Amino acid sequence: MGGTKIQTGLKDGRGRRAALAATAALLSCAVAASAQDTTDLPGSELYLDFSSGLDVSDNFDRIRDPSGTSVVWVNSFGLTFDSATRNQRFTASAGFTYEIGEYADDLDRDQGGVEAPFATIDYGIENRSTVFGLELSYVERDNGFDDIEITDADDIIVDQGTRSDFTVAADLTLGRDAPVTFTTDLRYVDTRFFDTTDPALDDEITYAVESVLSLNLTRTTSLFFAAEYEERDEDDEFDSFEVNTSASVGLSFATAYGLEGAVSFGYAVDEFEQTINGERVETRTDSPVASIDLSQDRPNGVVRAGLSQEVNDRGRRTRFSLGRALTFKRGELDATLGLSIADYDERLRGIGSISYQHDLPRGLLQLRFSQEITDDSDEDEDLFISTAGLDYTRPLTNISSLQLSIDLSASEAVDADEADTQRASLLLSYTRELTREWDFNAGYRHSTFRETDRSPIIENAVFARIERRFDVRP
Repeated sequence: MGGTKIQTGLKDGRGRRAALAATAALLSCAVAASAQDTTDLPGSELYLDFSSGLDVSDNFDRIRDPSGTSVVWVNSFGLTFDSATRNQRFTASAGFTYEIGEYADDLDRDQGGVEAPFATIDYGIENRSTVFGLELSYVERDNGFDDIEITDADDIIVDQGTRSDFTVAADLTLGRDAPVTFTTDLRYVDTRFFDTTDPALDDEITYAVESVLSLNLTRTTSLFFAAEYEERDEDDEFDSFEVNTSASVGLSFATAYGLEGAVSFGYAVDEFEQTINGERVETRTDSPVASIDLSQDRPNGVVRAGLSQEVNDRGRRTRFSLGRALTFKRGELDATLGLSIADYDERLRGIGSISYQHDLPRGLLQLRFSQEITDDSDEDEDLFISTAGLDYTRPLTNISSLQLSIDLSASEAVDADEADTQRASLLLSYTRELTREWDFNAGYRHSTFRETDRSPIIENAVFARIERRFDVRP
């Protein structure tokens, strides 16, 4: 089987968690030490972000049968260092949340403690011919109703415990001013779950690399060769391991009439193995693939069309879409409508997204909706994920405003034996500038998570906090 399996010791999750949390604290110290040597340089800033307030929740730990009200004092600390020169940038941040209070359903932590540590480093350098970027990050969060971007099936699941993501990413471009340009992107993501009850939340490691070699045929036309490699190592009951590889050749172009596009053809291979009844079972799927992306500038926006194909362990899936972006006097609209079909499904599925932003006489309104098909958390079935949201901001005075946010999501499994889920959240908050440095924020939040044949997880909470960003420069 292609690829070398990453040996990481996924079973030792708590030791890894402690090491990564320690890394976050060490990075915070490193940022402060770096700032002492560099704050006198032009373009460098050091900030301390502080937030403190009270949360009163009827289901603080997001369980199905809460037993009472939790009253928790939440304090958040974050340190950020930014430095920029003509051709370099460096940003580092680290922080954590410290909680103390009365927890109705987790008596073991009545004394509170450190929660949600994070640390990130982002560095980039460029010149006329070369670009290099590096990102390191560790983020820990609850498996609850946090406001997160839904990118896969795991993001929809609401459960007890926490999730950590450790990411290393790098990108390099060589010869961007030359007839031959080479670009490569690498990414390593280590995802761990702690103290969870949902069996679908499994530790996972993903490693991916993508490289493109581009030959400039004319000033507006390029011939390119692309290769991708991705492996996924999952610590589930089957010890799943998957490798996706692909290679393609294509042509990108731009015309004087505003038409731009890229067309490519290639071959993709998916190799998947699991342990079933004590035996290692391997499957291989391979198929030709194609990709077409076109865009045409119009006086009031852009028209888009696209076709893409991907291969997984079940076969090949094809997507086709048409899009239109429109700019109005007081707003913007971006809509994409499309179809998806797989050779193992043979049913047309509707996909797409719509986003709209409107500047009101007093305030801003944003609407969004999307529907996409992806793998479920076990990577063995298709899952339809639909999301919708509304954001409304209304200034009350020069120093105060109201914010309303509503988010809805639903997942529908193709397999009738799999559970469907629905998730809804509402946030209503009031913000007031107390002084030039201090802000006050208070509000109400409601969240509901429903899953087939299980009782719902519901939370109602009120909160109030003060916030400030301190400039730490001497």
